[in-house]
Amino acid sequence: MAAALHDSVAPPVTALEPVVEEWDVVVVGAGPAGSLAARQAATNGASVLLVDRDPFPRWKVCGACLGPAGQDVLRSVGLGELPEHLGAVPLATLRLSSSGSHATITLDGNVALSRRALDTALVAEAVEAGADFRPGTSASVVSSQDQRSAAPGAIRLEHEPGRLALTLRTAGECSTVGARVVVDATGLAGTLDSARPVVASGSFMGVGAVFDQIPFEILPGNLHMVIGKEGYVGLVLDEDGSLTVGAAIGAKTGRAPAEVVNGILAQSGFPALSARPSAGWRGTPLLTRGSFEIASPRLFRIGDAAGYVEPFTGEGMGWALASAVDSAPYVASAVERWDDRLGREWTRVHRRGVGRAQWFCRGMAKALRRPAWTRAAIRVLAAQPGLARLLVRAGSRSARPTPHGVAQ
Repeated sequence: MAAALHDSVAPPVTALEPVVEEWDVVVVGAGPAGSLAARQAATNGASVLLVDRDPFPRWKVCGACLGPAGQDVLRSVGLGELPEHLGAVPLATLRLSSSGSHATITLDGNVALSRRALDTALVAEAVEAGADFRPGTSASVVSSQDQRSAAPGAIRLEHEPGRLALTLRTAGECSTVGARVVVDATGLAGTLDSARPVVASGSFMGVGAVFDQIPFEILPGNLHMVIGKEGYVGLVLDEDGSLTVGAAIGAKTGRAPAEVVNGILAQSGFPALSARPSAGWRGTPLLTRGSFEIASPRLFRIGDAAGYVEPFTGEGMGWALASAVDSAPYVASAVERWDDRLGREWTRVHRRGVGRAQWFCRGMAKALRRPAWTRAAIRVLAAQPGLARLLVRAGSRSARPTPHGVAQ
């Protein structure tokens, strides 16, 4: 465990000047998947550059719920105490509401933890392991056309069998670096190269906000999910007592996120979120999507960049962390020598692990589109607590195909 984590809930992260222009591994995106992947690669002895287009620390749209599967992944790499050190709030119950129907489901092992705290801590772990971190830096894979039109003074690296070239842009400055392996952890944005995700028809978009002034009573340890005609809303108190709101709503409502969210809450009798959020309302690209290429020569996609399904109770962070750890052996092998079989094997392992774990949430997302069915299901769950616990346990299923994430 990083020593800094004992002194601060969210240790500050500062940019470090690069000491080399060629890296064993460049990880693009410093969310849970990218930061943990950088930490694992550095722990394995690779020279690692981790970049993220946003300044740090930063807030991300998220339901702030970390499930048992995600915590299991952290324990498997020696970071099991991290959520507790960050002040994560144990969640005892999930309260479902939909137009007058209510059910309370017992949770076992879920915690509330903001992405601001988790992401910052994981970046600190990567830096302590030896990775260099550059926030406020965007990256893209250099194409042949890019090589011909590179700005004067930029370092030109030809595509060779032993490396890829990436363009980095920071505060208007542009440079090019080489990498034996690139890990694409760019999330839903997926802007690293020309490969574009396949967005599911009817996919919701994510919206979220954090409130320092809580407009109605909500107790720590309770996760509320309110389901309405235009989507669903999750509400939870995070580690610093702020109210985190994460919602999945239709992308073509034509109305402001706050208006849609308050409409969903009103359908179940919740007061409006009338206070001003601390950082405003923010949105995400469409949520449910897949990727044509989970791997390509010298590039591995992990986390949301490899495909995503609307989560239910914190599964998304678990999928991201699992893919980071399970891809580490393939990244390490690719640093030594690239073989196309590594890409094919990572694709198979990812789909067998995370892909199968996403089936549950894919089914739940379809069910939540049918308000009448949802209300009936909530009434059944209220009357059958045992069935409700089985449902939550199914959603918490591990996304890891084997104990070490490598096919045996």
